[in-house]
Amino acid sequence: MPGAGFKRIGDRSTWLAQQIRYVPFEKAKALHKSGEIGHSLATDLLDEFGPSDDVMDALAVLYGAGSDTTSAAVMAFINALLLFPEISKKVYEEIISVTDGTRLPRVSDRPSLPYTEAVWKEAFRWKAFFPIGVPHVNNQDEVIDGYVIKAGSLISQNFGFMLNDPKVWGDPEIFRPERFLTDEANTIPNPLVLVFGFGVRTCPGMYLADRAGFHMGATVAALYDVAPLEGKSRPKPELVEFTDTIFRVPVGFECRFIPRDGRTLDLLKAASLEE
Repeated sequence: MPGAGFKRIGDRSTWLAQQIRYVPFEKAKALHKSGEIGHSLATDLLDEFGPSDDVMDALAVLYGAGSDTTSAAVMAFINALLLFPEISKKVYEEIISVTDGTRLPRVSDRPSLPYTEAVWKEAFRWKAFFPIGVPHVNNQDEVIDGYVIKAGSLISQNFGFMLNDPKVWGDPEIFRPERFLTDEANTIPNPLVLVFGFGVRTCPGMYLADRAGFHMGATVAALYDVAPLEGKSRPKPELVEFTDTIFRVPVGFECRFIPRDGRTLDLLKAASLEE
């Protein structure tokens, strides 16, 4: 029936929600009971509270809130490696200078990777992948720049504009990680803080998402040259289109991961053995 498509969407959404809530939790319970689960947040919650619905829902919410955001952040970083090969090369060279090419980057290496850190920040800022924040409501009257904001007003954060305001960034359309490596960094916001929200409703997973995403992005850069598909040219940054959705990702994003050198397979095998 015309106009009834929402019912199919609802059925599909319900099924997906159940898959996220029940299926992983049942597996986690089985592994926990057998002692094969290893240390994880699921382990901590099951140890403390047991296999309750509250634990199941807490884990499902954490997954739902963190999976899309983290994957969108990593995709933004990988997209930057594809669009800007000279930047990709600098990131690789910096990582190799720290690891000597004999191991994969570690979380503890991050302070020694300032350029990679700057690229990670710029990937958050340029074409912001999370353009609209979670709405807030103020609990008292406020006056901001002469405007009266009545208590109870619904306030939405426009991260897309904040991270591309010419008055703040000067050249927001340019992907320029160096802006975070000079004195200029003292006068501009930190995108890694901004996109995770404000006040008491700041994203509680911001540190985990940032740390995990940075580590994944740095590992990809260390192992692979991100290149266009065979027979296709590298996209021009100014011509790339992005989805008009809650998570803003490049349209038709396609690439190849070409091993940097013969050590890539050895490094992956060594990492698997360490696990």
